[in-house]
Amino acid sequence: MTNNNHFKYSELTPESNRLARSLYFINGARLIPDIGVKYTLFCTSLEALLTTQTNNITRSLANRIENIIEGKIPNVKSYIYKAYEYRSNIIHGNTFDSSTLKKENKLLSNISMLDSICRLTLKTILDKPKLEKIFKSEDIEIDNYFKKSTLNK
Repeated sequence: MTNNNHFKYSELTPESNRLARSLYFINGARLIPDIGVKYTLFCTSLEALLTTQTNNITRSLANRIENIIEGKIPNVKSYIYKAYEYRSNIIHGNTFDSSTLKKENKLLSNISMLDSICRLTLKTILDKPKLEKIFKSEDIEIDNYFKKSTLNK
């Protein structure tokens, strides 16, 4: 029989906003040594921050990140797609195959870039009070922000 006292605490409450939840997952990713779990937590951080729907998450996320960081990381979408490929393998019970593990430097380089993407995305939002306010509001406000910013390009 498990002791349920260990499961009574969570940072992930209705009172926490997306920014706090995103930062919570970023901190978790930085603390854990397992690279597969790092990918999972960094991707979860971006989802907590930017997603408002449950379909086409990777594409939507890549577009929204590109929109927010405004070209500060070239080819950001390719990093997001690769990170989600790794994350998906881990989440769905697979492991890194031997050819992927042989490319360990690439895994480490990509995880470092994913950390940078998370940091820059969060920093950009926090540095702009209007944007920070939007990301502390309801999903509809976030969707409206991205619709307007896409139309203005």
